[in-house]
Amino acid sequence: MNNIAERPLNKMLSKSLEKYVNSLKSKKTREQELCYLAEGEKITLELLKYGIQPKPILCTQKWYDTHSDFLGNMVSMVTILKDFELEKISEHKSAPEVIAIAPIQRNEIKISKSQMMLVLDGIQDPGNMGTIIRSADWFGIKDVYVSSNCVDIYNSKVIQSSMGSLVHIRVMEADIEKLLSANSDIPVIGADMNGIPIKQIQKRKPCFMIIGSEGKGISQNLRPYISQYVSIPGAGSAESLNAAIATSIILSHWVTS
Repeated sequence: MNNIAERPLNKMLSKSLEKYVNSLKSKKTREQELCYLAEGEKITLELLKYGIQPKPILCTQKWYDTHSDFLGNMVSMVTILKDFELEKISEHKSAPEVIAIAPIQRNEIKISKSQMMLVLDGIQDPGNMGTIIRSADWFGIKDVYVSSNCVDIYNSKVIQSSMGSLVHIRVMEADIEKLLSANSDIPVIGADMNGIPIKQIQKRKPCFMIIGSEGKGISQNLRPYISQYVSIPGAGSAESLNAAIATSIILSHWVTS
């Protein structure tokens, strides 16, 4: 446990801090400040584990007492708040014991020559986006490209549903058409209901795997780059699969079969 001299001195939510935290709920402000809100113990501990220093860390006295040794030299960045103060700034229905203001990681475009690279085209639902990122992490996908018409990956619901996986993998915003055009030697596979059943398709590495939007599928301007379509056969009456579930099934087959 840190001694008294090392304990954080701030023990209240100032008006300026409250205003700043609330401003980060806007995508425009997040892009200006290059920061986002990471709510909850899981994402906060993942940030610290991977050497990403939040500034500040807002938490209850109880959370601080439990994790003070883990914080090390970041104790000075901690502000102790009451439960009701965290509730005022949290975007969750039930406020967590800790909220970190984390730096946005701007990943440069990088092409992997040894594995599948996931391409997300127009994914709008933040829950789907977060779950896809979490699934990519689970199945060992290191590189995920997102189009400009996808939901903001630093949206609070994306952060929440990704369960810390955003810290583990490279998520890169890209002009997808330019990305595919510049790497025409790499096969492009598209998820489509009319594609070849996934068990019949030959797995390729490297390759781009495109997952289209929930309502419209893959954009028309990207289809000329696709060399093969893959589908997930069903046996019931449902019209289609949720984008996140479909992605998980595809990744599971690709990695484990």
